[in-house]
This record gives sequence, C-alpha cells and structure tokens, in this order.
Amino acid sequence: VRYWGAAGMTVSTTLTKVDDDASSDFLDIHRIRHIVEPSVTFWQADSAFAVGDTPIFDDDVEGLLRGSMIRAGVAQTWQTKRGGPGRWRDADILKINTEYVWSSDRAGTTVIPDFFSARPELSNPGTYLGSDIVFSPTDVLAFSGSVIFDLDQDQTARSSAGVLVEHRPGFVSAIEYRDIRAIDATYLFGRTSYELTEKYTVSTSANYNFDRGDFQNFNASLNRNFQIGTLGLSVNYDNIRSETSIGVVFRPFGTSGIDSNDFITE
Repeated sequence: VRYWGAAGMTVSTTLTKVDDDASSDFLDIHRIRHIVEPSVTFWQADSAFAVGDTPIFDDDVEGLLRGSMIRAGVAQTWQTKRGGPGRWRDADILKINTEYVWSSDRAGTTVIPDFFSARPELSNPGTYLGSDIVFSPTDVLAFSGSVIFDLDQDQTARSSAGVLVEHRPGFVSAIEYRDIRAIDATYLFGRTSYELTEKYTVSTSANYNFDRGDFQNFNASLNRNFQIGTLGLSVNYDNIRSETSIGVVFRPFGTSGIDSNDFITE
C-alpha cells in the first residue's frame, strides 16, 4: 500500500504602469504598458515511497515527488499598440520570466532541474536559477533565449537561443541552438509549419547533433482538423540508429497543442 499527499499555496499579484509618451515608428511602438507579476509558491508532499524505490511505469503514479519545493519568480511583459487607426491591438514586445527554485534533500536532484507550476509533483527537482526571454520587434519576427543555472552543481545545466519567422499567415519557420551542458550535448533544431488549407497542415523538423557531427533525426507530419479535434500522421527517421517510426496522434479540441510560440521551447 502506498500513500501520497501534497499541499501547496501560491501568492501572486500584478503591477502595471503605462507610458503614453513612448513612441517609435522604427520599432512600431505606440504607448508602452509594463506588466510585472511577482509570485511565490510553497509546496510540500509526503509518500511511503521515494522516486526510484520502484520501477516507474507511470509518472502520475510511481514518479510522484515527495519533499518540499519553493519557487519565487517574476514575470515581466512590455506591451504596445500596433495596427494603426481603427485597427489598434495589443502586442507583446518583450517578455522576461525569472525564477528561483529550491528543493529539499528529500525531493532530490536531477540533471536538468525544472519546476512545473501546474503539476509540482512531476517537476524535475533541484535548486536553480532560471530565466527566459522573448523579444518580438515585429509581428512576424521573434527572438528567444533561456538558461537554467544549477546551483547544486554550480554550472549552467541548459541554455538555448532561437529565432522564429512568420513568412506569411500560416507559414512559420524557426531555428534554435541548444546547449545541454549537464550531459555535454549540443544541438541545432529547425522546424517549419505550413497550412495547406483550413483543414490540413504540414510540419517538418530536423535536429543536428554537434557532438556526433551529423543530423540526428528528421520528422514530417500531416495534420487534419475535424470538428472534434485534430488527427495527425507523422514519420520520424533516426539517422543515428537508422530507424524509421510512424505515429498516429488524435488531439481533441480543448487540449494544449503546438502553435507558433511553441517552436522555441523545450
């Protein structure tokens, strides 16, 4: 018999400041609104078993953490007005998220720590400083970067930098350089997505492994939208292992999917 229980609390607030005098035709800036969202999360869990005492068949069962975790973070967003008279809309120019996470010895540590606010029990425990940034100088161009500094190991666990371009509505491409120092691995990821019609979307991706000096895998997928969800067929080729796999995925509407903002994320 295994028991597991958890309790937590998050305290947050939102602060805003508007500068009506900010203006730049070159950067398409008309007014600036600065939004600051500080928050603190306290989380505690206990269980009769620690992760690793039994084989993990299901992360939602055998993979649940125990111990304590504290997260303190600040999310900042700078917004402006774009579009012109009669077509003004809010647009994000710059977003910076910074967080500090502490994990107790009972929670343990992982190679690349990461805190999942929605499901703390599934987090990768560890004590670290993390930050990510997204800069959108125009509506069709965005730059991103992120870093996780492991305070337990006193080194950068993971860092990345990328760029996303919307060539035309429905046609998006992105490229990202990722350095996973915790496992001494470096990759270059590329991805494109093209909406053939309102119902069909084609996506392709590839990643290059610098340590092996060769492409690691290639992926292509075709998605078809239905009234109740999206049906997708994908083909993946692992160039390192010379293996080909085919997958079929159905995603009901109402669940989180992949959009242009997801291209440069973990």
